Amino acid sequence: MVKRLAVVVRTHLADEKTRDILKSLSRGRGYELYVAANETAGPLDLTPYRKLPHSIEDMYALGIGIEDASQFQHFSDQIFSLVQSSIPHSDFYILVENDVHLTLSGHDFMEKLVAKLSSPEYADVDFFGTHFGRPAPDWRWYEASRKMFAEVLACFFPLIGLSKRAIDCLRETRKREAREAAAGQERIFCEAFVPSALSAAGGFRMIDLFDLMPGSYSDASFNMFHPQPLSSAKGGTPEIAILHPVYADRDFLERRLKLAEANGTLDRFMEELDTSYSSTSIALRVEVLKRAQAARPAMPAKG
Repeated sequence: MVKRLAVVVRTHLADEKTRDILKSLSRGRGYELYVAANETAGPLDLTPYRKLPHSIEDMYALGIGIEDASQFQHFSDQIFSLVQSSIPHSDFYILVENDVHLTLSGHDFMEKLVAKLSSPEYADVDFFGTHFGRPAPDWRWYEASRKMFAEVLACFFPLIGLSKRAIDCLRETRKREAREAAAGQERIFCEAFVPSALSAAGGFRMIDLFDLMPGSYSDASFNMFHPQPLSSAKGGTPEIAILHPVYADRDFLERRLKLAEANGTLDRFMEELDTSYSSTSIALRVEVLKRAQAARPAMPAKG
């Protein structure tokens, strides 16, 4: 039987970065491409790509105990349930966050990954993710996970794949978690919940993306503390395939400006505009520079 695979880009934005990865992946073969659009804040125009719209109201309807919109990220595993309900004909679903950048040729990487998942050696894989394994006991989500699972496992969520039956298992386990959780008890974060729940259920084959695609990522390339602007990511020639997080240039500079304001490092940020961030356009840097200058505290009057 031919394995039917869906590649789904997850986003809450219709920005340059989202369109860049959609355009790259749209050239690929062997999979169907969709975009899961979080439209809680309003409609997103992602023409011409096949859009699977959803909102926090859809998450509430799953019956997994979400209390408010701030928990959307916490329960990201259930995006798979929403996607599956829209395209139930797929056998395997690969979720890619919009701030993932696939270097060189994104569709070439995805075609190779899909071919691996369809091969006899890996056809029975139910889960793949990056940084999959046992976390240290001091990990932020360890204790909450231990309340439900004897073995705590972890993965990183920006690029992750699940089989149809794994998605079904996770949805039912989330419902059980909601029923059994004590009042005020912290719910389990998706990056701990997914591998821990599948391991506890038993019978699911789980694998790290690195084993499927050797050399595809590293701690340096997949690092929340070292984001990149899209212009820099596209201009480089890294040996590894996946970079994360990568933001649209404007989004990146606005994030750095906000951080500099909060940390009191505006002067250093303004210097970096023409050094570390020189891949972005001059017009954008000038605009952001003016905003940074306006945000600087007023100098005390002399005398």
